[in-house]
Amino acid sequence: MKGKPPDNYVELKTSQHPHNTNHRWSMMRYKFIKWWAQSYLAGIPKIICGMRHHNGCVDKLQTYNTMEIPQLVRGENNMWESNVCLNFLNKFLEWVKLVVVEDNAEKVYMFEFREPFMYVTVREGTTSEAFLPNWFTNGF
Repeated sequence: MKGKPPDNYVELKTSQHPHNTNHRWSMMRYKFIKWWAQSYLAGIPKIICGMRHHNGCVDKLQTYNTMEIPQLVRGENNMWESNVCLNFLNKFLEWVKLVVVEDNAEKVYMFEFREPFMYVTVREGTTSEAFLPNWFTNGF
């Protein structure tokens, strides 16, 4: 086996063929950021995307190196930047450590980042409002 996990892992995705400039831009702005963030944080070095037609049939594979995705979008109009994303995540996690101070199995914290995406809000709730089922949080 070449490399060690996750060095030898790949992320598999599908996407519709970009059929015009607007669709290509939309893919770079909205899909690439999700693909990059997910694979970057998990340490997955490559993403293989099956390009499909409207009927769902894949006829082309496109490989992306996770670390090169930010360079693919650089210079495009109204695009994301990896350092801004990572700085936001760092600040958010620092704030979470200040907000979540109790180790209480009955308390749930719900964070929201809504339009116009200027700030994150938090609301305390109970386990009955949690989105994870009990069997998951209780260790199966």
